[in-house]
Amino acid sequence: MYEYEDDEFEGARATAAAPKMQPGATRSLTSKFREFRSEKMDSYNTDINKLVIRLEKLMSGISTDAVKRKAHEQAVVSWLDDSLVNLCPSCGCSFNITRRKHHCRLCGAITCNSCSHSLSIADALKLSSKKPSEEILQMNLPDFRVCAPCSERLEHRRQKVEGKTARPIICQFYDKLQQLQLDADALLKDYLKMRSSLCSGESIYDLREAKTTRLYLVQLAEKIEQTSKSILILGTKSNEESAPRGRSLRLQQSIRMSASNFIRDKLMCLPSLPTEMELQTMRQRLQSGISSRLNQAGGSKSARVMQGAGWGTYTTSSAVVETDDPILQQINLVRGYIEQAMEAGRMDEVCSLRENLKLLESAYEQQQNHSV
Repeated sequence: MYEYEDDEFEGARATAAAPKMQPGATRSLTSKFREFRSEKMDSYNTDINKLVIRLEKLMSGISTDAVKRKAHEQAVVSWLDDSLVNLCPSCGCSFNITRRKHHCRLCGAITCNSCSHSLSIADALKLSSKKPSEEILQMNLPDFRVCAPCSERLEHRRQKVEGKTARPIICQFYDKLQQLQLDADALLKDYLKMRSSLCSGESIYDLREAKTTRLYLVQLAEKIEQTSKSILILGTKSNEESAPRGRSLRLQQSIRMSASNFIRDKLMCLPSLPTEMELQTMRQRLQSGISSRLNQAGGSKSARVMQGAGWGTYTTSSAVVETDDPILQQINLVRGYIEQAMEAGRMDEVCSLRENLKLLESAYEQQQNHSV
């Protein structure tokens, strides 16, 4: 027993100490493989180009008349004789009354309905190298019937064309991020304008509209945050070889940092809006201040009839000051127009008139300050 174990140990040690066998003669077949593959790929690409050329010829003389269209298709591609084919070359089923024969419009082969595909006019125009014609799309023509091999070759070309024209995913995310930031900038200007007008007691904007704008800004901030995070982790969950590193990784980190700074500086600390009670108080103060100035400038109060371009005769419901000041006259006139437009339900004109009223009141305040 012990002698057997000693012999087994000696054999294993001798095998480990023996020199490794050197490989025999070798030869490289890479060049022949590349040559063979190149011939196959050239032949495959040639077949695809032929299909595209035939497709362009089919669309160049296409007609809405079924008889003329069939004659044109047979002139471009010769169809295989029906009597020569009894079985579908793809599925091997025999043709009968229910399983009819269909010719491929690109190669002329015969297949059954299940083994053929429909190629729409819109997809055919995308595969064509020529500029798409809108007239063909408006003709509402039926689809082309093609066999499975031709459909496979056209799909290969479509994927190849889309692969060349498609932008990298990081560029698509970045475009979305840029658009979100532009929308946030424009909406932020409107929000600050609304808040300034409300805090000064003006009635140009509505408090509910300002609150809705603020809510949209918060939602935009969330979308910017999510999009920047998607850019940061883009490609990091894949295998280690394709994971971003170097400049690509620093670019993603820079985009994320820029978006975070944008949210922090512009959207994180939005100024609050006044409450309903605060808004009413400020409007009462503004109205009392304007009324006191009008009383000082005018002197006598009476009802006044005002006539404006595009408006009917309107008598103000409240007393309006008779004055020779042209700015005050315009203020009175615009106020009457605003009341008349609100009664008529023309809210778009109300907004425009309120903007004009704000400018007139601002001009009147500047005039009073200069006079003092």
